[in-house]
Amino acid sequence: MRRGLLHLVACGLAAIAPCAPAKDYGQFGTTFPIEEVDLLKAISARLHAMAANGELARAQQALKDRTVAGVMRPRPVEGLTPASAARSFTYDPTIEFDHDIRDRQGHLIVARGARFNPLAMLPFNETFVFFDGDRKAEMDFVLARYSARPDVKLVMTKGAPFEAMKTWHQRFYFDQGGLLTAKLGVRHTPTVVARDGDVLRLNEIALKDGA
Repeated sequence: MRRGLLHLVACGLAAIAPCAPAKDYGQFGTTFPIEEVDLLKAISARLHAMAANGELARAQQALKDRTVAGVMRPRPVEGLTPASAARSFTYDPTIEFDHDIRDRQGHLIVARGARFNPLAMLPFNETFVFFDGDRKAEMDFVLARYSARPDVKLVMTKGAPFEAMKTWHQRFYFDQGGLLTAKLGVRHTPTVVARDGDVLRLNEIALKDGA
């Protein structure tokens, strides 16, 4: 019974479906074989072409010039402005652990909630002066006040440190990417950072141009 029903359904579908005989319509347009381009060969050919016409040498020189320029005059730290008034505040470097720290054997080294102040354990007695090296008032200030002190680090946030070293025979540093100023909360220049017990004290110095 079931086999007869399936046969009946198949015959019905065959009767309904139109007949579509295969037909060769020929070839229209140009056909091309599919070929995969060798990427390494393509890159090599491009480099050889650039070397032949001088483009590679020009690109290498441009990269070298940009690198040297970035070293001689790093990108200024963004968001800093000259101090308009004297201000003093502190930075507490204390770290509070939010989880337990254990060794490989599971022994507790530092418990969650423990506080650690590196200034309480490390001999840190240096002074950092953050300043705008392109502003004459700030350059004059740091040279007059701190150039003779070996414990002071003169840190530019803008300017050309190597050119300044050549001119003033004084070592200068640069806060690349603004990492230190962002960490300490420096917003204005010049700012003098020195140890004050177990915290760092930041003093903003207001200077007048031409003074």
